[in-house]
Amino acid sequence: MFVATALCVFIEPQAGGNDISDMTAFFNGILIKNLLTLKTGLVMYFSMLIQIPSGIGGTEVGPIIKIGAVVGYLLPKIYFPFKIMVFMREEKERRNLALCGIAAGE
Repeated sequence: MFVATALCVFIEPQAGGNDISDMTAFFNGILIKNLLTLKTGLVMYFSMLIQIPSGIGGTEVGPIIKIGAVVGYLLPKIYFPFKIMVFMREEKERRNLALCGIAAGE
């Protein structure tokens, strides 16, 4: 459990805390620094991977929602390099894909 806490405290502090309220604020138009980055998603994944089998009380719903949002938000940057898919890189479309990721995460 110490490793999961150390990941959230020292590597990416944005990965800790209640993620559902952060995602609600983000989709209401509030920009939160480092909310949906690859680093945040990886730290959330590895800390959740350590926390769940340890048996310590906690829920995996919040981290899974945020990991789904990270995948949906970063997918157009990575997967659509073609010129015909330029519209997928717009902020509105990236937010829509992040919402799809949240729905898939639930």
